[in-house]
Amino acid sequence: MAALLVVFRKRVSAVINTIKPAVVKYRWLIFAIFTIALISWQCYLVNLLSGDSIWDPGIIVRTAMGRKSWVTDYFSCNPNTFMLLAVEHWFWLIFGQPNMHTFVVMLNYVNIVLIDGGIVFLALAVKNLLWSTWGFWISLIMGTLVFGITPWVSLPYSDNWAFFS
Repeated sequence: MAALLVVFRKRVSAVINTIKPAVVKYRWLIFAIFTIALISWQCYLVNLLSGDSIWDPGIIVRTAMGRKSWVTDYFSCNPNTFMLLAVEHWFWLIFGQPNMHTFVVMLNYVNIVLIDGGIVFLALAVKNLLWSTWGFWISLIMGTLVFGITPWVSLPYSDNWAFFS
């Protein structure tokens, strides 16, 4: 793509100069449309991909629900996930002890908030560190491309909580 941009830089520049006034004028409307599209996409991923996992997230969710897991010594080998277990167990109790699928979907909706919040916090940190509005927008776009549109939201695990913090 970089090579194509270099080869067609005059045409790309002409297109950018043509659409730039409209983008600047309607930037908040464009931002709102993309935000709604992103959240809709993430909700679609959560509803499509949520389910039981045989890896670490599944062990933690099952234990949070008081069910037996296929790995008996998981928390003695991975004590760093105790906090996640406590939070998930609290959610499970607060929301009326739902079944596995409903509980995982609910946790994944929390993931949407955590991941999107982490992307915004990252962009704001870049803006404050670099004192650059361009840095803010570039980091917001890159964060959205790397974390926002990928299926990270459909697996309840500690990585999402760590990204938020």
